[in-house]
Amino acid sequence: MLEAALAAWWDFPDSFNEVVGSEVQSQLEAAVFTSPDAIREFLQTTMEPAIAGGLDRVPGLYQLPRDARYHGVAGALALDWLRRFPNAKPTVQHDLIQIAERFGQRAGIRTLAEQKVAAPSADPELRAIWMGALYVTSFEGHVAQLKAFAHEENDRLWTFAGASRAERGERWQSLTVAQVEFVFTEFAPRWPATFHPIGGWSGSNHPWDASEFLRALINILGADKSKEASDALDRLSQSGAVESYRDHIKHVRAQQLRLRRDTSYQVPTFEQVKSTLKGAAPECIDDVKAVTLDALEIVQKYLRDGDTRAWSAYWSGGKPLTENDCRDRLLDALRPLLPAPLLATPETAMPERKRADIAVMMRGLGLPVEIKGQWHTEVWTAPSGQLIERYTRDFRANGRGVYLVLWFGEDKSKPLTVDPTNPKPPASPAEMRERLVRMLPKDEQSKVDVVVLDVSAP
Repeated sequence: MLEAALAAWWDFPDSFNEVVGSEVQSQLEAAVFTSPDAIREFLQTTMEPAIAGGLDRVPGLYQLPRDARYHGVAGALALDWLRRFPNAKPTVQHDLIQIAERFGQRAGIRTLAEQKVAAPSADPELRAIWMGALYVTSFEGHVAQLKAFAHEENDRLWTFAGASRAERGERWQSLTVAQVEFVFTEFAPRWPATFHPIGGWSGSNHPWDASEFLRALINILGADKSKEASDALDRLSQSGAVESYRDHIKHVRAQQLRLRRDTSYQVPTFEQVKSTLKGAAPECIDDVKAVTLDALEIVQKYLRDGDTRAWSAYWSGGKPLTENDCRDRLLDALRPLLPAPLLATPETAMPERKRADIAVMMRGLGLPVEIKGQWHTEVWTAPSGQLIERYTRDFRANGRGVYLVLWFGEDKSKPLTVDPTNPKPPASPAEMRERLVRMLPKDEQSKVDVVVLDVSAP
């Protein structure tokens, strides 16, 4: 009875949540999911009919790789369903392939992919999906076959992009240097560097989406400290076929050399950045970070020394605004100071369905900015526990980020949270910043910057 009720809930979650409340679902799951076997049986009973019936929507498929309760059975179930239901919808098979790959069934997917691509297929979408699986699980043994597939048409890029970015773009697969170089070399000449249009757009798989994916591949090589990655970047930087990406490759190559030398990166002064850019757009994530910090410094200067009560925008009725409202006020001040094509956007998607308060975006690069009010219970731990752990590992950030604290001074309605390492409160924003920087791991201090924005009343 409970299993049937929960299955119905999974089929129509919005309707049930609206009528009786979402907490009932948690109570039903706690009653049904009493053991791994019980979880497996429920998932089979609930999901298999939709998979076997070739439906577009499969209850529970989205949660399967994202909810830790299912991780112990997800891989084996996904592989079993792929074997038994070859007529499942291509989009469903794509998700199941990536679930099986992630949860211990890569060898099984490799065998199945080799069988699928060897057999004639009347469904071009399904063939492309299994070629993507072959690329991820058995690249070295099928380079010639994958090359022939890539040469069929320019849009084969999306097959490799879909296979490389798992869970609907939320997580990257673990790719070798050879895999990354192969895709970039095949498609960069056919998809020249293109940037997002100034106005809005709809849909996906645009030329600028292709460029963003290809730049991200270069960023993957840049984050790899191996000589193999260095050699690949050298080859790509010298290739005349990828001219439009050359500047980006050179910047990433320089960053990768610094990583290999294991030396701390020293942030250039704002004067150096301005002189280097000389009116040109930033070209790498460190440029984006430097320009963002420059803009934040200007915002701070105006808050304290401007000819208006600029700080009052962060207050209402004598009390600090909420973090989200303060973020919006900061965006209003920040955006006019950022040169094109930099865009500052709120609530930007990050790995594991998390969202950064602000991301400064440009040409496949994205600098996360995490904001905390002085009253937040995690204000002293969020630089490592949230910004570094969750956001700077995003492929667009390349390990960089900015942690920003909103300083309201001695406000009794929302006082500063006590520093767990020093009960004496910091006397100034500068002292708070110094403490936060000292809390960062040594190897992160050159990558993550701390800003304590003083919006206190004079």
